[in-house]
Amino acid sequence: MSPHPMLKNLCKWTLIVLVLTACSVQPTPVSILPSPTTQVAALPTAIPITVTKSAVEWKTTLVKAFQVQGERSYRSETDTKIESESGSHTVVEFMPPDRYHIVSQPASELIIIGPQVYNKQGNQWVELQVPADSIVTPLAQAEKNMTDVQCISPEMLDGKALHLCQYTLRSKIGDTDTTSQIKLWIDADTNLPYKMVMNGAVGGMDSQTGKIKAVKATSSTIYTYDPSIQINQPAVEK
Repeated sequence: MSPHPMLKNLCKWTLIVLVLTACSVQPTPVSILPSPTTQVAALPTAIPITVTKSAVEWKTTLVKAFQVQGERSYRSETDTKIESESGSHTVVEFMPPDRYHIVSQPASELIIIGPQVYNKQGNQWVELQVPADSIVTPLAQAEKNMTDVQCISPEMLDGKALHLCQYTLRSKIGDTDTTSQIKLWIDADTNLPYKMVMNGAVGGMDSQTGKIKAVKATSSTIYTYDPSIQINQPAVEK
């Protein structure tokens, strides 16, 4: 599928897989992991964490953590480093069941409400003709691509008792099959994700050729849970 014409000449590299970032003045749809709105097989309402689980059981715990997260309003802050380029900082606010407010530095802003994607251009909001699932990776897809899940007993981080889980995430970027190594810290009390670190590959679109290819990147994300988050539909320029 060819890139949307509004998105071709925004910057040299525009991320579209795994993390949110920005370049130049306007944003391009990117992908965050995971979307909590996707329906997946029902899981128990509570999964006590122990240190004797199998890899399959730990994977179930990971999926449950993302499902529980999808029932809460939260804010994630991500710092990303792409190869030798300068880093970026992205803040994502989520309001259940399917609203996102995404601000990336430098200077890009998106709002997603259900299937609709809005982009702030200057002082005006415009609706982008791109599917929301090109920006948000469904949880079911992320679950399918998780392998080699391993978790360890609680450790202390920032004064919290957390379980550290590590897994490999497979993805296809352009014509390339890639893998990224993910570390996810889960709050031992709430079973909610607290921190994620990614070391691997993200998708980049060359503004000159429009070709999508894999680029090396690292990112670190912190999640906080805030029931006061509100995301409203923007007034769109007609």
